[in-house]
Amino acid sequence: MIELQEVPTEHHKLYQDYLAKVKSNQLPRMMFVVLDYGHQIMQFEKETHIKWTISLLSSGIENNVQQAIEAMSRTLGEWRNRCHIRG
Repeated sequence: MIELQEVPTEHHKLYQDYLAKVKSNQLPRMMFVVLDYGHQIMQFEKETHIKWTISLLSSGIENNVQQAIEAMSRTLGEWRNRCHIRG
């Protein structure tokens, strides 16, 4: 499992909440949804969902980080920013 030290400090709380939600999901696969930051909708096994999210979150590339934040927030049912305008 991914260790917390791989997650940027400012996202620890969101990641911990996300991880708990993923682990508690009874289904073996979950949707990875990032609509506002330009990523396609995909379906992953739970471990892959987590790894993909971490790779985006720790990439240091702002758009990738925002994709990870959106995916985690959507997984938690908390995503509100549906007005992002891509330039």
